Amino acid sequence: MAVVEKQVKPIVNVCDLVYAIMTDEDTEAYGDVKPISKAMNIKVDTESSNDTLNGDGALTASETTIGKTTIEAEVNDYPIEVQADLLGHAYDKTKGTLIENKEDKPPYVAVGFRLPKGNGGKNRYYWFYKGKFEEVSVEAQQKEDKVTFSTPTLKGTFVYNKDGNKRVVMDEDEGTTPPENFLKTVYKPTASEEGSGA
Repeated sequence: MAVVEKQVKPIVNVCDLVYAIMTDEDTEAYGDVKPISKAMNIKVDTESSNDTLNGDGALTASETTIGKTTIEAEVNDYPIEVQADLLGHAYDKTKGTLIENKEDKPPYVAVGFRLPKGNGGKNRYYWFYKGKFEEVSVEAQQKEDKVTFSTPTLKGTFVYNKDGNKRVVMDEDEGTTPPENFLKTVYKPTASEEGSGA
């Protein structure tokens, strides 16, 4: 029987970059989901290493270790209210001021985003469950004959949560009944999902 190949539906965009603060580290509960800014590009890089054991001149064992995941997201803007949330700073909404104190500590947050697909495809969604963001460099340039936009890049490091989960990925082209409003709340897998090995 001939193998029927699936139609290629490549990722063509990045949208809906959102976050939710982990409000309780013991229960790993989250607050409301909020937008960060309009995303321009996202890079997800996971550390991994492969160690091998040799004996009698031949490979006898191989072990792969998966480490932390780094997310870098270039965005149109980085509102100071979002900075305060992601970096643990004080924010006065009335005055529009952010105060950074030496005692401030970034909270754990979840981050999600949507990757639209081309060629008749739908969307692929991501949630990363537990990570912290770093301070962002500020760079600006004077306006000349051609405008140079200053677009910050956010960098966060994500680890496994207490359930041993680091992320969830949902593809609308793969499932028969994809979850709705996937980015409205932090999606938690059901017991059957965790035990299925899918």
